[in-house]
Amino acid sequence: MNISDKKSRIFLAVVIVLSLALSTVFMMNKQGYHEDELLTYNLANSANTLKTDGEWNSGADFIDYLSVSDGDRFNYEQVYENQIIDASHPPFYYGLVHTVCSLFPNQFSRYFAFSINVLAMAGILIMLFKIVKRITKNNLYALIATGAFAFSIACTTMTIYLRMYATLTFFVLSMIYMNLKIYERKNTAKFTDFLILGLITLLGTLTQYYFILFEGLTGLIMLVFQIKERNIKDLIKYIITAFLGSAAALCIYPYIITNVLGGNRGFGSLSINIDPITIVTYFVYKICTYIQVLAKDVFLNQIWLLALCGGALIGFWIYLRFVRKEKLSRTAYMAFVPSLVYFVAISLVSPFNSDRYIMASL
Repeated sequence: MNISDKKSRIFLAVVIVLSLALSTVFMMNKQGYHEDELLTYNLANSANTLKTDGEWNSGADFIDYLSVSDGDRFNYEQVYENQIIDASHPPFYYGLVHTVCSLFPNQFSRYFAFSINVLAMAGILIMLFKIVKRITKNNLYALIATGAFAFSIACTTMTIYLRMYATLTFFVLSMIYMNLKIYERKNTAKFTDFLILGLITLLGTLTQYYFILFEGLTGLIMLVFQIKERNIKDLIKYIITAFLGSAAALCIYPYIITNVLGGNRGFGSLSINIDPITIVTYFVYKICTYIQVLAKDVFLNQIWLLALCGGALIGFWIYLRFVRKEKLSRTAYMAFVPSLVYFVAISLVSPFNSDRYIMASL
């Protein structure tokens, strides 16, 4: 069963509008802020800090801390310097927030950063639809998958959480889509395909460091499949594109290396005792914790529903592979395997147990 491209575009537009409207309702009723959400505005807009020695912070102090002053509008040098000092994230997302806030100097509103998330989520849902359509060759299946995510807790949480994770997820899905597109063209990929992939690599790397892991996993699978099918021409172009995109990111923000290797969001966040029992305990604890997070965000906080869907997925694969003698398409592996490995890896290295770190895989 399938539906036409025209109908699918109409239904997709309806899904996107309803999903974003739902998130907007939650945003309007949002109570308070996570401390990192306030840091989003501070790191994007101001070099000022709040008093932490017991002195009173006035309303004016908070405005200076969170908003762009008249003299600092579109001051991207300050945004860049703030990220060097913070040493946790690259500057692109903060530059986006600063751009929006510069249009409204000396003001603070949750909707400044929220507007960026809304645009990112619209792009996420479009990319998700296009990815599933490429894998299944079916508009209806693509709509079902997109709708399932669009009305999940994960989608709403990602949209109303005023951090870079919606933007990161958009670049991750865009990267996966371009990988599928280049792979399916079998040595006939266009120059514009690689140009877009290179731009996604650059901006994704400058948005959040976890993008690097997702890119590496997807690229490794692309490497294996292209070699197997002898698509060497496209493979060489792909490697050059990945190298140039990553090199450009390093040239713009060379602190990526020290932040990833030693920062509190990179390998520096992973500290495990050598004791094997401790390692096993840590592994089981972290994975079980994030399975609960997955159940909460995507399966209505019901572990049994997650188990049922997981069992059905495995059962369907067994049916296809051993009864109908059909292999899962390589495009499906290119989307699913990196997401699964990313989920496990980030579960283990995340500094805190929070759904924000695995949002790109949900």
